[in-house]
Amino acid sequence: MKEIREIGPVYPANPSIERANALLESGSPAAAYGEALALLAWHPGNRSVVDVFVRAAACAERQDEGRAILRGLRPRIDPVGYACALASLSLLAGDLDTARGCADGLSTVPEATGAYLNMRVAIAEREEDLEALLELMLERERRIVDFPFAWLPARWEVQGRLGRHDDVLRDAARFEQSILAQFPTERRIVRLQRAMANHNALRFGESEALALGVAEGLLEAGGPGPSSPAPSARLGTRRRQGIVIGEIERLVLTQALPVAVHAGTLLSLVREGGFFPCDQDIDLAALPPATSAEVAQALTATGAFRIRRPALDTGSFRTLVHIRTGLAVDVTEYRREGGRFISTWRHPSGVVLRQAAVPAFSARLADHAGVGRRLPLPEFPEEQLRATYGDWETPNADFDTLVSAPNIVEFTSFLRSVAAIRLADAMLSGRAGLARHLALTLLQRDVSPNLMERIADGLA
Repeated sequence: MKEIREIGPVYPANPSIERANALLESGSPAAAYGEALALLAWHPGNRSVVDVFVRAAACAERQDEGRAILRGLRPRIDPVGYACALASLSLLAGDLDTARGCADGLSTVPEATGAYLNMRVAIAEREEDLEALLELMLERERRIVDFPFAWLPARWEVQGRLGRHDDVLRDAARFEQSILAQFPTERRIVRLQRAMANHNALRFGESEALALGVAEGLLEAGGPGPSSPAPSARLGTRRRQGIVIGEIERLVLTQALPVAVHAGTLLSLVREGGFFPCDQDIDLAALPPATSAEVAQALTATGAFRIRRPALDTGSFRTLVHIRTGLAVDVTEYRREGGRFISTWRHPSGVVLRQAAVPAFSARLADHAGVGRRLPLPEFPEEQLRATYGDWETPNADFDTLVSAPNIVEFTSFLRSVAAIRLADAMLSGRAGLARHLALTLLQRDVSPNLMERIADGLA
């Protein structure tokens, strides 16, 4: 009889929710899925077990398999929990019809009002119907008396994308006054929302001051908040990235779409040999003289993509959404100046938000073994990566390309505001490494140097 070699850790016979969650946080989504699946087989009537199974299936990118398992166990799962679980995995799988059916099934169940409204909000988010989404969010707040605080920032974000920045400022300022002293974290979150609304309204000085005030308050209170979940516990996206890049490959090969893989997607393909496991977007560059508008038009003409409306119009930098997967596609536009390509984010008002330069490049089609696709890559990808990231070969999870890239032409008031907001947000969410990186970036740019030194030293 052949010896059976041990190929991984051996787990106790009795699975647990705690172990499944620990595996997710440690970056082992496949093992967490196995643990949660075994747990679900034992306790399908336990809502917490169903929840951890859905989370594990999402992180391990097994939404289709997970849906089949849920359907097989349907008679043994609480009806409301079953509908919520199936809807969540269906949205990840791009099956909005099934998600809508789950919502319709709960519409007449009195005890499922909250689940029903949450489901409708999630569906509207995937459909990118901002007006309908806002109405649903407001309806949810009216019908649920003691709704969670997190619903407010989510609604304010949607109002921002609709351009209703003054509404957000009025609502947030009024709500901030009502927050009791024993809830300082909530007060800081609301103040940061006010900073973002000012930022999106081009009031960069006000937004920077508000955000730095939040950061200073956190420093005086003892530093960043509790540590956030590890990136490895986020939703897996490699499978969905593969679907989107397949659409891009088809357009490049059949319609000569004038693009090259760019920025973070290029970094992952060159350095890692594949996609980053939790990346939420695909980065493309429109090759001059093509514009980002022309690329966006070609993508939307397929029916597979739609334009995403941002809270702040960045001009030629455009974001689309792949309808089936929900992943974003960012398209950077360049113009040629001598031996350089320059990208300029210019608001319709004429305000220059961000400019960056890379060496001029041409694209070549290359068969990438890691993703099994023929893709348009820059002729000398290492040169592009060096311009954008500096030391691109050394992984740095705390690097913030938007504000820290070495190829930024000028550190504009827009970038000062972005960096301040991201610093405060990182401190609020306990991401100490990112907060220190942003503090050092602002210190290098001579923004509030005394405060930045104190933050950087406190997080060292």
